[in-house]
Amino acid sequence: MTAHHSRFHPRIAFAAALLLTPPALLAHLVLAGPSTQSQSGPPSAAAEFSADLPGSTLWRDTGLDLHPGDSVRVIADGELRYAGAPQPTGPDGFPRGFKDFLRFLPIAVAGRGALIARIGGGPAAVPFFVGASSQFTARADGRLFLGINQMLGDTGEGAFHVSVRILSHSAGAPAQPSVSENDAAAFSALFCSVFEREHPDAGKWGPCSDYYEDPSSERVALPAIPRNYRLAIVSGVLSACGGNSTAFLEGREHLRTVHGITVDLIPAPNGSSAANGKTIAQFLKANYRPGGPKFILLGYSKGAVDILEGVSGDPQAARAVAALITVAGAIGGSPLADFLPVQAQKWIQAISLGECKGDLYSAFRSLRRDVRRKFLAQHPDPGFPVYSIAAVSDRAHTSKILLEGWELLSIFGQPEDSQLLEPDTRFPGGTNLGAVLADHMAVAIPLNPAGDPAIIRLVNHNHFPRTALLESLFRYVTADLAAH
Repeated sequence: MTAHHSRFHPRIAFAAALLLTPPALLAHLVLAGPSTQSQSGPPSAAAEFSADLPGSTLWRDTGLDLHPGDSVRVIADGELRYAGAPQPTGPDGFPRGFKDFLRFLPIAVAGRGALIARIGGGPAAVPFFVGASSQFTARADGRLFLGINQMLGDTGEGAFHVSVRILSHSAGAPAQPSVSENDAAAFSALFCSVFEREHPDAGKWGPCSDYYEDPSSERVALPAIPRNYRLAIVSGVLSACGGNSTAFLEGREHLRTVHGITVDLIPAPNGSSAANGKTIAQFLKANYRPGGPKFILLGYSKGAVDILEGVSGDPQAARAVAALITVAGAIGGSPLADFLPVQAQKWIQAISLGECKGDLYSAFRSLRRDVRRKFLAQHPDPGFPVYSIAAVSDRAHTSKILLEGWELLSIFGQPEDSQLLEPDTRFPGGTNLGAVLADHMAVAIPLNPAGDPAIIRLVNHNHFPRTALLESLFRYVTADLAAH
């Protein structure tokens, strides 16, 4: 680790310069094609679109008119070849490299050749990343256009085949709550009950609505927690560094001492998810005996995908698992994976995490969206239920040390937690427990010791009831397993 990581990094500085250019103006300057390509046709009631987008595409009118609140899904495949690139790219685009900072792309932090979109045809229409698979909620009225993240003089050869479907409209009769919405409502009632009645977190707190998105007004009974499961937690990247940077430090002690739950912390070195997964599998096999209590695993951030990698190819390890809980889990990867090693080095120095052993670059490469999506396609069913809770934060409630990541990620969509987009934290087909109001660190990592001026200044939004969250998650999953 060299000193320039904490003071000045030319790639980040150049990216910041690009970000200071208004995105709409930048996109207009880069991809301002003939006016006929930017104008939408007459109003349309169509709900689906399917077509090939050649590499020469500027903006393609889908004929789909969107309104705020409409839910839209886009799926794409195919390849584009670019001059000077040794291999083609799919709709997620090439991994970001130094030369991309010299290109004026419509979305500065997305890969060259990525599938992008915008709503409306005016100069105020801001492009956003779509990639190979995306589901988003429209935030403006207008026609949906599809494009490719490239410069006018640097178009690709080939085509993407793109299918778009409007899943639901904001207007009309209200839809019946889905199973996932019911699960989120039930969990929020439990979380608020634990938070308000047990007060397991020290300090002063506001109402439950300050910490959970759209909480239920109902409250539930809090019986004794059964002890027929063990809890094992896997933290994310940086947990192998010095200091107390492991997930749910206070909550683990609370569950042990107050509720008598056996809680383990499985070490997670700074390495690839495949390598960490082997360590996790070895732990499970060494500590589980047939007929004994199974593990409820909790994976925070990268820890969630480390767990999935560990059990996917090891049936013996998978048999030791009753369920998996993901907290701000990097299930679908992060669009910022190529930037995160530089960010991490800055965090290490800024908040004195101590010596960090391992390979941060291999760790973060495991979080690339193409890597995670390939894994999910190959391993869609882990063999046990998965429960996911997201963290979401707005700019005003994100710690200063995470704001750079929040700003970059906001170009790809909302909501987010500064490191992950909310949809990328959900396991496909799993149980959705809703979202808590916290940035990516605050949801699990205690980094607010009194008296440390550096942490007070940089990690200024870390006040979150993590112990109440951990207890609620364990209560909910044990009850759900018993009911099913």
